[in-house]
Amino acid sequence: MREQQTVNKGHTNANLRLLDGVVAQWVDEEPNRLELFFDTPALRDEAIAVLQNLPQFHHELRQRSIGSAIGFFEDKPEIYNHDSLAFHILQNARMRHEFMREVGALTSQDVAELSQSQAKNRAAHAHRAKTENKLFAVEYQGDQRYPAFQFDAQTGKPKPIIKQMLELLNSQWSGWQLALWFVTPNGYLDDETPMDRLDAAPDAVMEALRKEAGEVEF
Repeated sequence: MREQQTVNKGHTNANLRLLDGVVAQWVDEEPNRLELFFDTPALRDEAIAVLQNLPQFHHELRQRSIGSAIGFFEDKPEIYNHDSLAFHILQNARMRHEFMREVGALTSQDVAELSQSQAKNRAAHAHRAKTENKLFAVEYQGDQRYPAFQFDAQTGKPKPIIKQMLELLNSQWSGWQLALWFVTPNGYLDDETPMDRLDAAPDAVMEALRKEAGEVEF
């Protein structure tokens, strides 16, 4: 008679033979529960020991990976000095992460809900607005995201100035270049960010963009 052990895992309908003497079967009543059946108690005990040691193994593997990465960079200042391409890539990645955390951006589904779109294709509304230069998007973790400050808090619709700005730029800047420009203190705006002045002084923001178009690099 097979020994049984239960673990949690993502759902699938298939039964799997993982190894000789080990079969996995999903529990219909609990879609996130997987039952493992072992031909012998020894196999069961060995599997339990492995599972119990996984957290420690993951910690040690992570520490080794960090140590290896640091060791690789230690004697290569050409990689991490302020003039290197790698340094700028890391800085840009950090800025993007902070932007998403502090400013926020909407998914296509969020845009559809905010605008109360009735379209069956929930991504279509945002895509159409982007195509019409009413919105711009940034790519984040493989998805298109729409910076939140583009939307009117009362109506949920894109602010008209966004279309004016995108038409001025005429695709000269990427979505991330424009997004990061919005959150960078600007000398033409008394060192305030364009995002902070967007509602109170849209003409000043527009003029600042006009002066800087083609000059800012991120």
